[in-house]
Amino acid sequence: MPRAMVITEFFPPLSIKEMQRVPKFLTYLPDFGWEPLVLTLKNKVAATKNPFHPGGVPGHLRIKSSRAPVARGLFLRRNLYPLLQISKKEPYPGISQMLKLLDCLLIPDELAAWLPFGRVAGKRLLKKHEINLIFSIGTSHTCHLIGKSLSRHMQLPWIADLQFPRESDFSHANARCFFRLQIDEIFRRLIIHQAQWVVVNSEKWRGYLLSKFPKLPRNRIQVITDGYDPNDYPLQQEEPTDGPFKIALLSPPSNERVVRSFVKALQKIFQKHPGWQEEFKIIWQGPVRTEEFQTVKKLGLKEQFSFMGPQPYPKMLHHLQTANILLLPTQNEMLHNITAWTTLYQYLGTGLPIMAIGEAGSLRKFVRDEKLGRDFDSTEIEAIAAALTYWFVEYKNGSLKRRQREMRQYQYYYLTQKLARIFNHSLQHRISFS
Repeated sequence: MPRAMVITEFFPPLSIKEMQRVPKFLTYLPDFGWEPLVLTLKNKVAATKNPFHPGGVPGHLRIKSSRAPVARGLFLRRNLYPLLQISKKEPYPGISQMLKLLDCLLIPDELAAWLPFGRVAGKRLLKKHEINLIFSIGTSHTCHLIGKSLSRHMQLPWIADLQFPRESDFSHANARCFFRLQIDEIFRRLIIHQAQWVVVNSEKWRGYLLSKFPKLPRNRIQVITDGYDPNDYPLQQEEPTDGPFKIALLSPPSNERVVRSFVKALQKIFQKHPGWQEEFKIIWQGPVRTEEFQTVKKLGLKEQFSFMGPQPYPKMLHHLQTANILLLPTQNEMLHNITAWTTLYQYLGTGLPIMAIGEAGSLRKFVRDEKLGRDFDSTEIEAIAAALTYWFVEYKNGSLKRRQREMRQYQYYYLTQKLARIFNHSLQHRISFS
């Protein structure tokens, strides 16, 4: 069985963008004839501080961790703190300013110090094991530069899974400095032109890269979307109709306008059907902003909402599976809203109807095209109320069913199969782009 060295920043992953993608690829690669061997950065925080992480490391994995004095505070602030909605207020204001300065000056990124240590650890693995291919996956340039170095050292095929960058990479109005944006662009160009294949997780991200690098062969960049694993969703039975009508929500940040529209729609329903007020229960998982909480409170529907905060992964999935419909806020969608798309893929595993509310864009289009439920602009309060009424009546009549159609193209088993095909093709057609 050929071996692939998988280079990733932290394992188990810390960033929400890699929480599912990396472990699932590693879990299913052996089913398609590849043995993964992981090279990662030693960091206890990755395994202990992220309540959203699915947990569990595949038993067949060999993992090599290397130490490095990285700017861990900066990495945590960017990847974990927004997820948990940790306050941006610092006990010492100078710390925040220092982190911003480091963000601009560290080259290639905040994990720069891992580069020499990762190379040394990788070369040791190459001497100890027969490696056939290098696969780097992550958001940091350092991760991919280690892959590039090891690939050149042993003349091995190198595939880079170029994770979608932070949204701030596309906004000069953001706190990130112009110098940082230019550095990111330089290293992104280097990675794309020297990797044998580049894997990305959306057509929009692929289109953006092809527009930035028009001379690049179009087939060099392959799309493997994120997805879900049916094995994570053991509950698929229909819920009884004598309990409350449960609407579950995994909250991305900054969706106050969507919340206001949704709550106003509920108000309209309860004004028309006063007896239904006790029949609705909204389960809100994830961080809650003060503005969103105050909106619910001011509109008088606090009793219908259960604010649960961030939940451990199994408990979060349990609440999703035992709901009746799922609410997906799509506000603030930029080129690709990472948090909202991650939420959508988690919703897919339940088979439940999805109500997408917010700005028009790829998320709402996906829900509409795949016939996953209904999508609305946040101004369509009457239509939102009508859809909720329809689903509630269906629920009470026992005719609100889960989606029976399998969406294999978004299941990680089949996504990993696609990745394995790229691996196989890379072995058969070794090409050097350096």
